[in-house]
Amino acid sequence: MLYNGKEPFVCEAVPPRVHKVPMDEYRKLMDEKPARRPITWFLMQPVARYTPSQLAAMKAHAESQLGRPYLLRGWWKGHKVRGIFCSELVGDIIERSGKIESGHIHESPGSLHDKLLLFYGELSTP
Repeated sequence: MLYNGKEPFVCEAVPPRVHKVPMDEYRKLMDEKPARRPITWFLMQPVARYTPSQLAAMKAHAESQLGRPYLLRGWWKGHKVRGIFCSELVGDIIERSGKIESGHIHESPGSLHDKLLLFYGELSTP
């Protein structure tokens, strides 16, 4: 989650493209999304706050990815492609802070989660 002024938003990679969604709208989408099984999601609060320059770098990268096609092909094939998938996007954004080294096309949701546990506190449900 990043901010436009005081308004939080989420950048997400989902078909067909990376897009930005206001946090309130994102929460509604997650609550209403039909699924074969329940969707579980959570927020992680960093133990140490990001600096303004880290946040600016993360936001700039997130905004630069808007409109990029969603594709899992890079993960499947093991090489960079034009598109991007969810954990690759989030890992690449957080990498701009200098807190992690993203696995890029090799970044699974599980590997990203494990990296984030190193500098984020407890999980909380929204």
